[in-house]
Amino acid sequence: DHARNRPRPLQITSVNLRGLVDEVVADIAAPRAGLDLMIDIDPAWILAVDRDGMHRVLTNIVRNAVRAMPAGGRLAVTATVSPEGRGGSDSRRNGVTIAVDDTGDGVPARILDQLFKPFASGDIENGTGLGLANSREIVRRHGGEVRLAATGAEGSRFEIHLPARAVRRVAGGDT
Repeated sequence: DHARNRPRPLQITSVNLRGLVDEVVADIAAPRAGLDLMIDIDPAWILAVDRDGMHRVLTNIVRNAVRAMPAGGRLAVTATVSPEGRGGSDSRRNGVTIAVDDTGDGVPARILDQLFKPFASGDIENGTGLGLANSREIVRRHGGEVRLAATGAEGSRFEIHLPARAVRRVAGGDT
């Protein structure tokens, strides 16, 4: 049956970005001893996204970051917003970029070209290799992209970029 293979329609709602990140980090990273957590996201930013989908994306990326640091380390989740008009003629730069940085050992070189393909997993126990592939598809359906921005012995940085139409600032928010 082809209907089962189709992704469910996106249920776009207003989601507080900081609240969503706090929830994901509390579930995955906060219980881990030896992790230095840093979240730098303005609580005034609201995303117009499928909440369950974006929760799944953030969960996959944060879980991978935590797994990359079995002996502990630093996990940072930050967001930068480039509103329409500030990104210049490159409209891809307008919107929100959520970055997840870890101080793990980096992504193994042998899986870099397969990273976002189904069933590609490094040496992660209990990993199906579907998390990043599914995450990329969810973000693409929102008109954005997810990418490995940097990796090496000092850690990795994953970035989720969503277009400007998916982000707004609530009145009275902190700057």
